[in-house]
Amino acid sequence: MPWITRCSLNDIQSGSHINPDNCILIQIVDICIEFPKPRYEHLFNQIYRFEFMDLELDDKDSDFLGISEVQALEIANILSNAYLTSTNILVHCIAGVCRSGGVCEAAESIGFEYILPDKIISPNLMVKSKITKYLRGGDEIY
Repeated sequence: MPWITRCSLNDIQSGSHINPDNCILIQIVDICIEFPKPRYEHLFNQIYRFEFMDLELDDKDSDFLGISEVQALEIANILSNAYLTSTNILVHCIAGVCRSGGVCEAAESIGFEYILPDKIISPNLMVKSKITKYLRGGDEIY
């Protein structure tokens, strides 16, 4: 069974994260923040990059600054393909708590083993619900 886990931006830069063997990296940063260079970039099978803010559905501007439907579909496709090919996933956001937690919990819903780091848990529910919708056969976005 493939696993998924999360970490912070600093963990990616320093390499203080789980061994990226047979692993995809999903990077999530705030809009207009530069993506960090992973210390062990060469060890990841693939790297995917997303920019959206850590907003919930009831937050002002969540429609255009939070995770978009297109981004949610793309992440759902990455998760589905990784699961089918038994590929592990490491996902990071700024603190490694909210947006990455939402992605991890969505992945857990399709069978990934969620390896919980020793950090607080506070998954972004908008991220989780939008991705989970596409994992469960929601309408496709073109």
